[in-house]
Amino acid sequence: MTRLNGHYEAIVVGGGIGGLSTAVCLARAGRKVLVLEKNDSPGGNCSARKMGDYMFDLAVHQLTGVEGEGQCGGVLKAYDVLKQLKFARIDPFLVLDFPDRSYSLPGSWDGLRDALVKDFPEEKDSIDKLMRKMEVLKQDALIAQKILYGGNGVVNDLLDKAVPTSKWLSFPVSVFSMLVDGEISAERLFKRYLKNDKLRAVATAAWPYLGVPPSQLSGMMMAFLFGGQHMEKTFYPVGSSQKIADTFVSSIEAHGGTVALGAAVKKIVVTNGRASGVELEDGTKVTSDYVVCNAPAEYAYRELLDDGAGRQKVLGKMKEMTKSVGPFKVYLGLDFDVSKAGLEKHEYLMYDTYDHDETFARMKAGYPSALSCYSPTQADPSLAPGGHSTVILTTMFPWQTTRDWRTHEVVIAEEMIDRLEKRIPDVRKHIKVQKTLTPEKLRSHTNTTEGAMYGWANTIQQVL
Repeated sequence: MTRLNGHYEAIVVGGGIGGLSTAVCLARAGRKVLVLEKNDSPGGNCSARKMGDYMFDLAVHQLTGVEGEGQCGGVLKAYDVLKQLKFARIDPFLVLDFPDRSYSLPGSWDGLRDALVKDFPEEKDSIDKLMRKMEVLKQDALIAQKILYGGNGVVNDLLDKAVPTSKWLSFPVSVFSMLVDGEISAERLFKRYLKNDKLRAVATAAWPYLGVPPSQLSGMMMAFLFGGQHMEKTFYPVGSSQKIADTFVSSIEAHGGTVALGAAVKKIVVTNGRASGVELEDGTKVTSDYVVCNAPAEYAYRELLDDGAGRQKVLGKMKEMTKSVGPFKVYLGLDFDVSKAGLEKHEYLMYDTYDHDETFARMKAGYPSALSCYSPTQADPSLAPGGHSTVILTTMFPWQTTRDWRTHEVVIAEEMIDRLEKRIPDVRKHIKVQKTLTPEKLRSHTNTTEGAMYGWANTIQQVL
């Protein structure tokens, strides 16, 4: 572990990408900052591991908005790290496999509109109205962010690019519509514009990346996902998502900060009602003016803080909240090029039915009824030996399922590979590496309660 010296102005508990981002800001502002990460590599969900000769991301599939009008690119540019990273453009954003046919969702706004109109020509006017609504919601959200949280370089730049003066004048009226939309489900919001059931199922098919089906999902969250993935385009970080975390660490250290790996925090020390430092698992105590906790909220209050300051009250409220689903992943290292064998695009999302509620019900029962299948080597061949490929299969489960994923881990993994074989026959003959990640394994890695990938469920009641 890195040697810790003296008193720090700020300690960041948890070296996930949020903690690293905070530390970059502090270090660049000249603050003496220390990041404490329990794992042997930084990044949390924004990290990757080598398995045999193959590199696999823990969680990142694609990143939105690295260039143009995207917030991600704006943040990376503000941190002065964008030039140190390389991104491969992903297009299409997704290919959807439904029982009767497949749909390609291009990674651009105009391309998405054209593809939807081509597949549903009789719904052209409805599609145009929906997409205009998504554009307005994005503008309203940027203005609201400016008003509520104040300006910064990234938001101000996005406002200049995306929001005309006339929109500022109409915002007092349209904000009420936005607030109303925040109180309804994605299903109701999209049904307002799209009456065709299949079209609506296609438009909202990316809901697994938010964790709950459109009938339960916040309409605003679905709108931001739908708009963001296509308006701002999507990208894959060359070298894996670990490159982003490593670049953040380099920036922190270049500006005088410290990142200590293998440094698990046991307690946040509170003196006179104020955080004053931390105690590590090995007994080391470090003092600071401020402590920023990037650990999951429930874990922080339950494990890192002693009684006091309303701890039990906060924990009680958290226990009443619904947690998101967690990932069940199968990592495959394959000895051939899948792009020439049925997996031509970066990412596929496979469904048994157009009924998203039925899909979610089967996921809660412990069956991989929605399956993401993506191959990072499409964007970055260096992640595998020459001529080989990586494929990552992902489904989502709650902590408790009718068919327990803990005792059926091998069976579920085989069912997921069976699904892959519909696109790549005999893929099992080419498997050189096969590993699984369950919600329990994610909890062990990131301390997230019940392996909840997204923290709290993005339901209507828990958003806004």
